[in-house]
Order: sequence, then C-alpha cells, then structure tokens
Amino acid sequence: MTTTSERKPTFDEAVGIAWWNCLSEASRVEWAATAGTGVVADAWAAFKSANRKIIQEASVEKAKLPEAIQVAQIEAMKIMTEAKKMLEQTGLEVSLITRCPNGSQWPVLMLEVGVAYADIEKVRKGER
Repeated sequence: MTTTSERKPTFDEAVGIAWWNCLSEASRVEWAATAGTGVVADAWAAFKSANRKIIQEASVEKAKLPEAIQVAQIEAMKIMTEAKKMLEQTGLEVSLITRCPNGSQWPVLMLEVGVAYADIEKVRKGER
C-alpha cells in the first residue's frame, strides 16, 4: 500500500501551474526575475499583481455574463415573436418553439412554417 502526503493544488495554484506551463522559456525567465526567485508560485503572484486590474475587470465581466445572456434571450424572443406574427399574416401556419436541448441552460428558438399545421407535424416526425 502506497500513501502520499501530497495535497491537491488549489484552483488558483492549478491555474498558476497551467499559466507557467504555457509560457515560453523567455517569459519564464522574465517572470522569475520579476518575482526575484525561481519559485513558480512567486512568479504567478508577480503576474497576478502586475495584471490585477485586467484580472478584476475580467471577473466583473464574467459576473455580468448570465445577465447579458438573459437580456439577449429576451430580445431574441421578441424578434422571433414579431417574425411569427409577420409570417402568420401570409396565411401560413407558424409554430414558435423553444427548447433546451440536452439540459442546456440556454434555449434554442425555432420557427416552423407550413401551409398547414399537419405539414409542420409531418416534418417533425420525418415523414416529409
């Protein structure tokens, strides 16, 4: 039986390791010199300190993303509803469908148009 006292890196440490592994040799030398040590964790801390404003702005923007997506979804639904009304004025049957495929958090909007609703159903069932 083998035991180990090694712990898993924290999320921040894992990101720092990935950052270091993606650096060129010249960039590693530069960040190690900036940190004043040869320790990867110190170089990562120096990078974060030097880029704190950018990192903070990215965090704020990421936090706003779900709200921005929701606003876009509402706008998309308005557009699709208006398109449905316009198509209905032609005398065609129109079906507006919203689905969240495979448990997706964000819906897919579809407009289906046919001469009659039965035509739409046949296409859905693969009969046409």
